[in-house]
Amino acid sequence: MFHNNTGAFHNNAGALLTNAGAFHNNAGALLTNAGAFHNNAGALLTNAGAFHNNAGALLTNAGAFHNNAGALLTNAGAFHNNAGALLTNTGALLTNAGVLRIRSATMPMLTLGAFAPHRSTAFRTRHDSTHGATSAMRAP
Repeated sequence: MFHNNTGAFHNNAGALLTNAGAFHNNAGALLTNAGAFHNNAGALLTNAGAFHNNAGALLTNAGAFHNNAGALLTNAGAFHNNAGALLTNTGALLTNAGVLRIRSATMPMLTLGAFAPHRSTAFRTRHDSTHGATSAMRAP
């Protein structure tokens, strides 16, 4: 699957969208998830526009997700970055008011942009290795 969004793309409540190839949300474009969006292992999801994961929605990443410079990613639902997945936030804004779970054997979340947690949001990372170190941070 290859999708190049240059306008508005809405995944409605109750709907399932699975990316097994490449999905690009271009600058100026809008991607809204109100259902379930799965970025499969080996797949590529890039955001250069605005991506909103609404309350009650689920976004899972098992592949590569790049939130590029100038982009906006807002999460009010559940965003799970699974073990082995890559999440980069380079020069972009990631705003979290929901659940953000990062799980990986190598902690491959690269944040060179801005992370703005909501006051009531829990941010958890889990390092799945032989030592099983776990950390948690709560926004002030």
